Formats: sequence, C-alpha cells, structure tokens
Amino acid sequence: MSRPRIRYAKLRQLLLGLEFTEIVVADSHIGFRHELSDTTIMLPIYKGNEMVAPRHFVPVRTLLDGRDCWQATSLIGPWHPARWSNRLRDS
Repeated sequence: MSRPRIRYAKLRQLLLGLEFTEIVVADSHIGFRHELSDTTIMLPIYKGNEMVAPRHFVPVRTLLDGRDCWQATSLIGPWHPARWSNRLRDS
C-alpha cells in the first residue's frame, strides 16, 4: 500500500480553501482553525515544498473526514474526501 504524500504548500492551500485560518507560532508550530466545525489542526513548521510526514498528514485527513469540514464549507466538488486520492496524485 502506498503512503500518502502531499507537499505542505498543497495541504496549506487545501486547508485555507476549506476556510481554515492560519495561526503561526514562531519557531514552534503552525495551526489551522475552522470555526464552523470547531476544528483545530496543529503541525510542526514545514517549508512550502517539503513533503508532510504521513504521521502528520494521516491524522489531518482523518480529522477532516470525522469533523465533516467538507460539508461545513460547501466545497464538495474536487475537495470532497471521495476525490482526495486524486488530489494526492496531483501534488
């Protein structure tokens, strides 16, 4: 089974597109907050072109699926979890 792979810039774009707001704690971590679903995601600091480690990405995907962030923002279309694997291939 292949491991999920996504660059930080793509994950950031995805989260901001889902109406998350970015919170940066200098020299520590990066957070994303989604008010409608009461969801907060915390990640270590990544550079834009750096691949997000599966141990960080898989919980983000699970949280987004479980919190229904997809429907909360009305961004079904290409960002829907059913099409997530296509997004991974594009990155």
